[in-house]
Amino acid sequence: LRRHLHLLAVIYFFLFVAYRWMIKPLFQFSAALEARQPGSLEKFDEDAAPKELATVIHALNDYVQRLNHTLQSYEKFVADTAHHLRNSFAVIDSQVNFARRAAITGNAPPQDVLGAIQATLARCTRVINQLLMLAVLDQKQKTAVPAGAVPLAGIVTEVIEELAPLGLQQDI
Repeated sequence: LRRHLHLLAVIYFFLFVAYRWMIKPLFQFSAALEARQPGSLEKFDEDAAPKELATVIHALNDYVQRLNHTLQSYEKFVADTAHHLRNSFAVIDSQVNFARRAAITGNAPPQDVLGAIQATLARCTRVINQLLMLAVLDQKQKTAVPAGAVPLAGIVTEVIEELAPLGLQQDI
């Protein structure tokens, strides 16, 4: 019996060593993941990866590529929106300065200047409402229900409730 226990201990030892040797690539990949900087979207080198992890690394690289594309789209959208809003506010500022100068000289600001200010503010409001709607849609997409039957009546009611203030503002 003692001999069998010694043999069993030797077998367990070699099994443990073999197990550690077999999953060493997984530990190395785990260490490589942990060593990455937060926000890093670099692809993993598939050629240098162990063949056991090739499909996982390929799938991860594909995900990183799609995520990078999405982030670039968001960055472009934010940059375009910021540019549009900055220009709109610069136009409003110049229109207000023109109206002030007209008031200082004793001339009442022309109605077309006030109308232009109001139109520029309406454009800014539209852009801001679009941003808010995008944020709402993005949040709903993240919490979306898996594919299946869609409660259309509930969605229509929710959209009408969300857009009602905008419709009232536009006298619709």
